[in-house]
Amino acid sequence: MATFRSHVYLTRREAVEGEQLNPYARLLARRKSKLHQRRDIRIHWRDGVFVILEGGGIERRSCEEVFVTLLKAMLSENRWVSPSKHAGNYAPQIFADAW
Repeated sequence: MATFRSHVYLTRREAVEGEQLNPYARLLARRKSKLHQRRDIRIHWRDGVFVILEGGGIERRSCEEVFVTLLKAMLSENRWVSPSKHAGNYAPQIFADAW
């Protein structure tokens, strides 16, 4: 059975000579992923939580879009899923296990 793998790193940006860096700024970077492209997200620590800075937004998709993306990924691996809740390969359960 295929599994989902992804390596995510939280780092600070390197300072250029003479530049003042924000001590609360971080870079959330996905460096290894089976199903997604590499993408960096700029975040900032504010009031006890990390918030996304402008320009580094996360793609928002509907449930239907996510379902179709996962279904295509399963089919590309020749893994068949079922719409029946009683089947051993019920699509939402298979997607949850793979996530």
